[in-house]
Amino acid sequence: MVAEQVVPLFPCSFSGGVRRVPVGSRVVVKLGWEAKEKGLVQSFLKAQTTTVAVGGTAPVDISDSYGPIEPAPNGNFRSHVHFDTGVTLGDGNTLQVDGVLALSHLVHDGVTLADEDTHRPQFFGPEMHSPSAA
Repeated sequence: MVAEQVVPLFPCSFSGGVRRVPVGSRVVVKLGWEAKEKGLVQSFLKAQTTTVAVGGTAPVDISDSYGPIEPAPNGNFRSHVHFDTGVTLGDGNTLQVDGVLALSHLVHDGVTLADEDTHRPQFFGPEMHSPSAA
C-alpha cells in the first residue's frame, strides 16, 4: 500500500518551493481558505478559480472541489481541497506542481490587517498576490 503525503501547496511555494517527502509516497497537494466568519469563506469560494498543473501537464480546474465549510480549532471557519497528483515518488525523483488561485473580486478573511494602527482589513483580490490564500 502506498502512503499518501499531503503537501500544502501555497505555503510550499512561498517558502522556497521545496518539500521533501518520504520515498514511495503518493503526493497529494492541499490548499484552502480560512476566515473569521462562515460568510467570508462563502464569499471566497464564490470568487475563486483554482487550477493545478502537475509536472508540466495542462492545468486542471479544481474550483468545485473545495470541501464543506467547517469550524477550525481556533474559532474560525475553513474549506480545503485535496488534489491527488497521482504521482508516487521514488528515490531521487522530483515533482513540480503549479497552482493558480485567482479571485474575481476582493475578499478578506476578517483576521489579517492591512494596518495595525487603523485595524483596516487586508483585502485579497484580482490585483493582489497573497500567501494568506493558502
